[in-house]
Amino acid sequence: MQCLRWQRFALAALLTAGLLSGVYSNTSAQSHRAQANRMSDVEQILKHAAVKSPNWHSKQASIQRDVHDIGYLLEQAYKAAQSGNGAAMQDYARQALALLQRAVSRGHFLPEDIAPIRDEIRRLIPNPPV
Repeated sequence: MQCLRWQRFALAALLTAGLLSGVYSNTSAQSHRAQANRMSDVEQILKHAAVKSPNWHSKQASIQRDVHDIGYLLEQAYKAAQSGNGAAMQDYARQALALLQRAVSRGHFLPEDIAPIRDEIRRLIPNPPV
C-alpha cells in the first residue's frame, strides 16, 4: 500500500515537472519569436532607409555594411537581454547607436528614416548619450 502511494506521488511529480517544462519552453519560444519579429522589423526599416539614402548608388557597399553591422549589434543586444546580461545588452546597444549616428553623419541614412531604430536602441540604454 505504501509503495503504491509512493508510485502515485512520483508519477504526479513527473507529470507536474513535464507540464512546467512545457510552460517554460512555450514562454521561451514566445520570447524568441518576439525577438525574431523585432529583428525583422529592424532589418526592414534599415534596408528601406538605405535605399532611400541620397548616397545609395555611390556608396551602396558601405551602406549595406552599416545595415548589417547595426542589425548584428542589435541582435546581440536582444540576445544579451534575453539571457539577463544587462551590461552586455547596454554595451551592444551603445555600439549600435554610435554606428547609426556615424552612418547618418556620412549621409548613409536620413535621420527621419532611422528614427524608429534610434528610438528602439535608446530604449535599451537607460541613460543614452544625446
